[in-house]
Amino acid sequence: MLDLYTRKKVKVSTTVFSNIDGTAEYGKENNVEVGDDNIVKKYDKSRKSLSMNGVDIGYFIVDKTAINPRINSNISFEEDMLPPLIAEKQLIAYVTDRQYYYITDSESLKSFEDASAEEGFKPIPKILFNRGAMI
Repeated sequence: MLDLYTRKKVKVSTTVFSNIDGTAEYGKENNVEVGDDNIVKKYDKSRKSLSMNGVDIGYFIVDKTAINPRINSNISFEEDMLPPLIAEKQLIAYVTDRQYYYITDSESLKSFEDASAEEGFKPIPKILFNRGAMI
């Protein structure tokens, strides 16, 4: 993901699960349309658009220049930040077929616990952290 972000020289990168088998949180409903060049073409929070071909998993790399320092109130990242970035072609997607795990209730927590035990998930390496922030 970091290599793609560095190579494309954009302000923001997101990780998108391809959801080919419909195993994401909302089944086969997707919320991101990604082009062959990894540029995000559309984001649909409602998951109604048929052109969507993946699910953003909520993991972003954001260059600090993408954030307006004069904002002094709450904003919606999805509604206020993503549309201008998409229009400017400054949002790319690292697309993966590897299953991601979400925890929204006790059933999904159990699913994650089982997968963690079975696959031997390891913590994120400390080298990726810099003064408490991801780099």
